[in-house]
This record gives sequence, structure tokens and C-alpha cells, in this order.
Amino acid sequence: MFSKNILNEAQKQRNDGNFSRMCLFCRKIFSENRAQLFNHLYNDPNFFVGHPDNILDAHEFLDVLENKLKKLLCLYCEREFKNWNVLKEHMRKKGHKTLNPNNREYNRFYLINYLCNDKHWKQIKKENDFYIDNTSNDWDDWIDDDDKLDCLCFI
Repeated sequence: MFSKNILNEAQKQRNDGNFSRMCLFCRKIFSENRAQLFNHLYNDPNFFVGHPDNILDAHEFLDVLENKLKKLLCLYCEREFKNWNVLKEHMRKKGHKTLNPNNREYNRFYLINYLCNDKHWKQIKKENDFYIDNTSNDWDDWIDDDDKLDCLCFI
């Protein structure tokens, strides 16, 4: 039941047409939906926080990130810098264009952490994404008479 409530809330937030927020880096305003802002963050300043559909409480999440940036803290290593330009240059040069995956402060903003309470997201990431059902006979009628493999080299 808890997972269903979380999924319903996530869907409601995804469909929120009243979302309006400024980019953390360029100050451009996005007012259609949160996916538009998160996709912009990924494409323009190349800052990746995850797929927009996997983020919960986007406003609060962005508030946390914005407050850290106002304090001139790198969002990956959380080192403090003397001004905005030095911080941006640090993040660019060091490749700190994402959040530190070991910082559990952000876990509450990611859907996966609510759906699999007994596992850490790193554990889930290592799992295979498919299920093999050995009892299925769907492929019994498939016969491959052609034993050769044709390959083309484009070099």
C-alpha cells in the first residue's frame, strides 16, 4: 500500500502543470513542468541529477541544491569556494556535474529509495533487469537453420 501511495504521489508531481522554477545555474525560468527544467540542467550546464520521473518533491530537492549553491558549495564534494565563478570552474574542471551518490542526504528525493526499502540503490543497480522463465515454450517453434553469421566491416 505504501508503494502505491508513493507511486500515486510521484505521478501527481510529474503531471503538475503549476511547476515554475528558475535554473540553478543560468537563471532561466521554466514554467511548464519539472521535466523541462531537469532536462535543461542535463543538456545546458550538463548537470545530471537523474531522470525527472524518478525524482520526488522536486521543489524541496531544488531548494536544497539552491541553498548549497548560495553558500558556494560544490554539489558533489561540498567544498566551499570564494565566489560563484570559481565554484562553476571547479565543477567543470573536476567533472562535478552530478550529486555525490554516497551522500545519503539526497536519498529521500529519489523514488527508488521508497520502492525497495530493504535494499540500497547500489544493490538494485547491480541486479539484472530481466526475468528468465524457463517454463515458457514461446520459442519452441523457432528453428534457426542458418548456421552462418554474415558480418559487414565498414572500415
